This record gives sequence, structure tokens and C-alpha cells, in this order.
Amino acid sequence: MKVLRNRNVAAGNVLVTALIITGVLGISLFGYLSLIQTQQKNNYRSSAWKLALANAEAGLEEALAHLNHSGTNNLDADGWTRVNNNYTNGRSINSGRYAVTIVMTNYLKPAIRSSGYMPLPLSTNNIKRTIYVTTEPVGLFVKTLLAMNIIDMNGNNLRTDSYDSTDPNFSAGGRYDPAKSKDNGDVASTAGIIGIIDIGNADIYGRVATGPGGTVVIGPKGSVGDKSWQDAGNSGIQPGKFADDVQVELEDLEFSLGDSYVFNPAGGVVGEVAYDHILDSGDYKITNLSGSVLVRGDATLLVTDIFSMSSSDIIQIEPDASLKLYLDTDAKISGQGIMNSGSPEYLQVYGLSGCNNLEFSGNASFSGVVYAPNAQLSLKGGGSDVADFQGAAIANNISLFGNYNFHYDESLKDRIIGPIKEYVVTSWSELTTE
Repeated sequence: MKVLRNRNVAAGNVLVTALIITGVLGISLFGYLSLIQTQQKNNYRSSAWKLALANAEAGLEEALAHLNHSGTNNLDADGWTRVNNNYTNGRSINSGRYAVTIVMTNYLKPAIRSSGYMPLPLSTNNIKRTIYVTTEPVGLFVKTLLAMNIIDMNGNNLRTDSYDSTDPNFSAGGRYDPAKSKDNGDVASTAGIIGIIDIGNADIYGRVATGPGGTVVIGPKGSVGDKSWQDAGNSGIQPGKFADDVQVELEDLEFSLGDSYVFNPAGGVVGEVAYDHILDSGDYKITNLSGSVLVRGDATLLVTDIFSMSSSDIIQIEPDASLKLYLDTDAKISGQGIMNSGSPEYLQVYGLSGCNNLEFSGNASFSGVVYAPNAQLSLKGGGSDVADFQGAAIANNISLFGNYNFHYDESLKDRIIGPIKEYVVTSWSELTTE
């Protein structure tokens, strides 16, 4: 009988041990499976966390592209909806989505708020990440001479360099001073064509650039480089001063005066000088412009049919006054020219679709900016004046003849004048993590 009891006890002990081991294995397996499930959830959540930010950044990129394509005057297009003064859009992406808003609190410097969403596993909730960026526009006047196509520098004593009208170390009373000049007189074409820029024998104190694949022709006495290169009497292009990476789109200007403009403004006598037209602050329109014009306010002038200045003709801009001149016709500026005693920002010349030829000639100096994307811009004459052209110029084709000095005002890079090249991000922050 003892033997039988011992066997039963042993069998029971084995069964209990097996049950314990099975339970331990079951608990371990359950724990292991739970751990795997938790790790999977954590991995998915981590992936969703990253993708939510990627989705938010995709919304930011679309908003920036929309700003750069449409500007701030045509944002309610291409699927964007205006809500109060802001503009919204959204798309599905990466199994999630984004919702983005262009915030127009500051009209000149739009902000962008973009939220990216990714769904959580076995849940109706989403991970949400929101980024907020501020932007600012970048102007087009970042080069001395910029053409969509040909630049031909066909003269004997041609020179480009730079100065800074806002810095007394590099200007004299806001004007160009050869003793304080700098070497950022860059020349560029957006076209990627062989020989698209002909430097000739000009001295370019700065860099030269073309579109991808473009090349430069240079004469035996031509030189491109910084001051040390030029002062050493070198010819040719200094190493590192040529690039074929220009990618800028120049668009036609669309412009029309409002209903309150003055047609054919009257003249008068100011300071014992008789003027054919006097422009105060406001908008003006003239069909045929010649003679003498006095600008004594912040004026905008549209010339539609004929613009021709010769002999004693002059446009005089008084100190602290400014002129935005829109040309819907070919124009020849000679004689005494357009006299601007201030920095180039106070004289802005824009060629509209009807302006195919824009010519500057004579010995009068010019301080201003020119944007004429359809025009052949010809700069002729010059002479003993060391400041023939101060500012910057953009055109379809550009030709320089004779003795001509062209001085780029570097302060134009920091001012939003004329068409906006693009909007760039100035700050980035994540607002929420949900």
C-alpha cells in the first residue's frame, strides 16, 4: 500500500510541476506577446510621430510654392480657400493628411501654419504636429545687370562695380564714390546658351553667371574678378568668379492705374523754372511725354504712347520725392535725362508689355532701377562721368556701348522694390505636440 501511495504522490508532483511550468510558460508567452504588441504600437506611434511632422512640412512646402507662384494678390486659386484674410488648403498624404493656412496678419511678410496628422492604430484618434513659420519676400534686384537672354558689352571703357547707398563707408552722401567702391558688380543671364554673355574688354568687378550650360565670351583685355584681381592687372575670369547656376523667372508686369489718377497733369513755374508737368503725390497718366517734368511728391506715372526725351528735356525728382515710371511704349531717355538726387529706390522704371526698346544715351547720370522683361535695354554714351548708372537693371537683352560705368547699389538686396523673386522662411517653430 505504501508503494502505491508513493507512486500516486510522485505522479501528483509531476502533474503539479507540469502545471506550474505550463503556467509560467503561458505567463511568459503572454508577457512576451504583450511586449511585442507594445513595441509594435510604440514603433507605429514613433513612425506616425515622424510622418505627422513630414506631412506638416509637406503642407509648408505647398504653401511656399503657392506664395511664390501667385504672390499675395491671387492666393484664392488652385484649390486654396479664403477664410477671413487667411487662405487654407489640405491634402491626404502618407496615409494621413495635412491642413495648412497662409496667415496674412502681416501682408508684406505672410506666415504659414501647417498641421500634419497620422492615425493611431486601433483608434479613431490622430497624432497631430503643427509647425509655424514666418516668411519674408526677396526682391529681384540682386545683380547689377540681369538679362533673360543676351548681354553684349561692346565698348572701350566699360566697368561694373558696386557701392552701398546706406553705408557711409561705401558711399558719399548715399551716392557712388569711386574711392569707396566695392566688387559686387555682378552680371548674369538666365539663359543656358553658349556665348550668351559677351564681356568684350569690360572690367567686371564681381562675378559673371549664366543659366545651366551657358558660357561667357571675353576679349583679350576683358577681366572678371574681385578688386585684388583687377588691381593686379589680370585679364580673363578669376577662378571661382563664373557659375552657370542662374535659375530666375522674369515675369511680365500687369499694371493699371486706379480711378483717381490725373490725366495729362498741368505744368507751372517753380523756383523761376517753367515745367510742362508737375507731379505731386498721386497717380498720373500721360499719352505722349516730352519736355520738362518736376516730381515733388511720391508719384506714379503711366506713359502709354510716346516717350522721348532729347535736348533740354528733363525729369527732375526733388529731394525726398520719388517716381515710379511705367512705360507701355518704347522709350528713349537722353538729353538731361531723369535727375534723381536720392538713392536708386526713389526712381523705379518699369517696362510693360508694350515696351520692347528702352534706350539710355547722353552724358546724364542715372540713379534708379529698371525692370523691363520684354525690352532690349541699350545703354549708350557715357563719357567722363564716373557714375553713369547707379542702381540695377533687369531686361530681356542688355547692350552697353561706348564708355559706360555701371554701379550696383548693394542696399537694393535688402529692400523690396519691384517684383518679388520669392518668399523665404525666416523662422521655424513647432507649436503643438499632440
